[in-house]
Amino acid sequence: MCRTKGCGLAQVRFYTGLADSSRDPFWYNFWTAKLAVMGRQGVKVFTRSVRYRRRIVRLPDGTEQDIPVAEEKGIDVRISLDVILMALRNEYDVGVIFS
Repeated sequence: MCRTKGCGLAQVRFYTGLADSSRDPFWYNFWTAKLAVMGRQGVKVFTRSVRYRRRIVRLPDGTEQDIPVAEEKGIDVRISLDVILMALRNEYDVGVIFS
């Protein structure tokens, strides 16, 4: 994207929620490994633990089930704060957010 616009890429940041290792070991291990690779490639990685809340879900047969649902909390706030603080410090000319 930067090359097509004649700009230089100064930094890449990645923000995500991270599953609890005891509740969801598959996704915890997947994201831990993926984020480690991204970090070695120079990406600045920011994580927050996901929160688990109980939700009542209606199933196709009409019954309801109470299940835990993982939610990212605070990631959007962290992105907003970083964008504002970096702008105030003149750390970028153009910021692009992919969501």
